[in-house]
Amino acid sequence: MIDDDEDVSNILRWLSQGPRSFVVKHPGYDTNAYRFYTRERDEQRVHQNSGVSLIAATLQVASAKDKNPILGDMSYYGVINEIWDLDYHMFRIHLFKCDSVQNNGGVKIDEFGFTLVDLNRLGHKSDPFILASQATQVFYVTDQLDKRWSVVSHMHCRCVPKKTSAEDIDIMMEHKPLTNGLSNIENLNDANKYARDGKHGIWIDA
Repeated sequence: MIDDDEDVSNILRWLSQGPRSFVVKHPGYDTNAYRFYTRERDEQRVHQNSGVSLIAATLQVASAKDKNPILGDMSYYGVINEIWDLDYHMFRIHLFKCDSVQNNGGVKIDEFGFTLVDLNRLGHKSDPFILASQATQVFYVTDQLDKRWSVVSHMHCRCVPKKTSAEDIDIMMEHKPLTNGLSNIENLNDANKYARDGKHGIWIDA
């Protein structure tokens, strides 16, 4: 793991050497106060923990003829297929290999402000990996009016004790209401309660 006081140039030196030639894969991973599972692991259980979202700065254009791209945040949605643990000798980097929805034609906002995705309309196939540390968990609910689309619901961060079993997590999920937002911060001093501490995740081998 990377220590906060470690020399950045030393980290870059190890990155330039590349990871070890083998990759360790896991069915689950705890990070950012979420518990993530692969799609295959999800199919064995009642509840869904394989949906992910990522916000990235992207050059955006209004059309193919637009010569003035604007840099702005864009949300990406997908489902985790594999969880990789890359060993760079002195530290490890954790990646999610995902099926990502194509933003053009695969993501839309309905008249009520809900985000809907077409999970069968895939894109970004040449770049399927995201850093686990940047992932946010989402839950997909099939739209009953048009089952081609799924409604995106963002999950609350939750603290998961290291000894919590998969069955206990399922019970927690069953009683956790879906939500599209976070509580309002009335005081700037309260903002620290919502800040992530940057701690490394926990592997789940169940």
